[in-house]
Amino acid sequence: MLLNYLIFKNYKVFLVSFIVFLVVGIIFSFLERTYSIYTSEIKIFKESFYTESRNLLPYLYNQNVDEQNNFSIIADIISRDLIEGFIKKYNYNFKIISKEPKQLKIYDIRINKPLEVGKIYKVKTNTPGEIEITSDKDGFVNILAIEYYEAYNNFLRTMNIKMLEIGEIIGDKSQNNVLSVASTEPRVILITLSSYEPFINELGRKFKNYLIEYNLKKKIEKFGKGKEFISNQIENYLAELDILNYKIRTYQTNNNFLLDGKTNPMFEELIEIRKKKDQLTFEIQSLKEWLNNSIDENEIVTTDAFIIKSIGEIITLKDTLNLIRIKYGLNSPEYISVYSAYNKQKEHLSEKVRERIKNLETQVKLLEKMLKKIENEINFSLEIEREALSLVSRKKTIEDIITLLFQRMEEIKIQEAEIVPDIRILEFTEKPYISVKGRNWIRNILFSTLFSVFFSIAFIILKEYRTNAIKNADDIALKLDIKKIYLLPKVSDLGYLPFNVLKEQNYRKILEGHLYIESFRMLTLENELQNNTLFGITSSIQGEGKSFVSINLASTIAMMNKKVILLDCDVRKGDLTKLVIDTNNLGLSDLLHNDFENLIHKLFDNLYIISKGLNLIDPIAIFSSKRFEELLLYLKKEFDVVILDLPPVLRIAETRIIMDKADFVIFVMRADYTEIENVKSSLNSIPKEKLKAYILNSVDFSSSYGYRQKYYYRMT
Repeated sequence: MLLNYLIFKNYKVFLVSFIVFLVVGIIFSFLERTYSIYTSEIKIFKESFYTESRNLLPYLYNQNVDEQNNFSIIADIISRDLIEGFIKKYNYNFKIISKEPKQLKIYDIRINKPLEVGKIYKVKTNTPGEIEITSDKDGFVNILAIEYYEAYNNFLRTMNIKMLEIGEIIGDKSQNNVLSVASTEPRVILITLSSYEPFINELGRKFKNYLIEYNLKKKIEKFGKGKEFISNQIENYLAELDILNYKIRTYQTNNNFLLDGKTNPMFEELIEIRKKKDQLTFEIQSLKEWLNNSIDENEIVTTDAFIIKSIGEIITLKDTLNLIRIKYGLNSPEYISVYSAYNKQKEHLSEKVRERIKNLETQVKLLEKMLKKIENEINFSLEIEREALSLVSRKKTIEDIITLLFQRMEEIKIQEAEIVPDIRILEFTEKPYISVKGRNWIRNILFSTLFSVFFSIAFIILKEYRTNAIKNADDIALKLDIKKIYLLPKVSDLGYLPFNVLKEQNYRKILEGHLYIESFRMLTLENELQNNTLFGITSSIQGEGKSFVSINLASTIAMMNKKVILLDCDVRKGDLTKLVIDTNNLGLSDLLHNDFENLIHKLFDNLYIISKGLNLIDPIAIFSSKRFEELLLYLKKEFDVVILDLPPVLRIAETRIIMDKADFVIFVMRADYTEIENVKSSLNSIPKEKLKAYILNSVDFSSSYGYRQKYYYRMT
């Protein structure tokens, strides 16, 4: 019932919105077309390869160390360094912002010069130059040079990476171990590049080639770092060896003895202890360097089996972190869990290293004590010889280390000469996934109809209830259960207001039957207001037109040859006084200290007023006084009708005091202004027996209730 009323009331809005949505649906039918999403898929198999450790101790002491498989290729494939290197190599730091014509298909873009960031380049297609664009037809393409960070993000938006198991590739999960791969380990990386532009296929081809190139580059860099490390060690030891040889020759020349280690039986033991001490000192230095500088764990020199095992576990966790970061992201619970394990393992390694250092330092101290003991036992006369023999011992140790370093260098060179990629491209495919969207008139029109009906009703309801203001008499009847309501039209012609008719004494206008005049006359006659002596006019809040109603209703009764007086009881605001009389006149606020006759002012024939007055005084002091009651008795004797322009009901304390002294009350509301809740609150505070009539002010008769004419009669 209410919905039907709202649709009928707003039928114009409903019809307009219905037509608009229907037209939109038809337009979308015309715009529907076939489009393609071009994709390039790269399937990469990660080889299971073995990397020898750069730990030097296995070469020094012939100990075997278990190595872990290297999983860094997965991190390399999606690393920022890889993508930025690709973008910089092919100058892909741009984005297409427009094409002419718009349906131009671009198959390749080659840029042979650096682009100026922020600059827009307009390039003719199929024309060689510094920027070459291959397309299906001749046209123009506008490209905008962007920062590498934005280009990196743009490239990522086209990319999707997925981990596959071998079984998913060969179609049989039971054959996961065909290539000696663990069944639970994802071994194939599927990279998909997607775009509405066909040039994504050329970009995919270049990216496929760059993956191999980048992988080889990273391996070469690793070998280069290993060779550089060993070369630096060889140089340092060779320099120390030269110094030792010079010192040894000096001892031999100056002291005329051979350093063969046989001059004293304890020299051989001394040499062995010093050699052992040098080895331990070398290991302590390596361990401390790792603790202080956090170098790669592979560079740690140690013979401790627990530390070597811990190094292997850390490398495994580090590679696992790369895998989880690719698959789940940095903020995933899996990554956080493994990262925590990685940190714990690294802390465990640090503790082991510190324990190892402490243990080695204890051993060194013991060796030093032994050396000191042996040195004390050897005759002082042999001190020079002992010093020389220590140099010989140090020389032999360094020569052994240099020999092992040269061997390792040759091994690295052989591996570098036979370098192969760690990854293998299994498959590269290019294809557009075509999605056809044909026109379906019945579906589109039906959908548009339902859509338009739904949203048109929603729009009407939203429009109707966006505020809680009263719209018309039907609102009052439905929401307040008030059946009888007097409507006063919105004013557009001031000359036909009863107050102005009385002021001009142009009574001819009464005979024309104008809506303004007739509305007030109907209210007066139907409620016999011209025969009642004392009543009040009020509203819920300011601005609803009670003073406007009061002055025009008083003028209407005055034109019926009744002597009427208006009292502006709203002494706080005094809107009535401002409308009709000089505000410097005595009035109600001066009641307590002036005669009644001094307060009454004549406006026109039969129409008088008592203004709000000049004094500033508490309104309750006036209206609760005996003097005010005496004034009302006096006015009832002197005038046919006494009208009280009351303050608003809500939030004004004195209104109820004045209302109790009136015979009855007329309640005024204003269309599109007065809120339902305010009216309910106001009516709850007014005794029902006091309410005589309800007025809805400022009603637009041009679009409501069929009122189309301003006049009941036209004078000829």
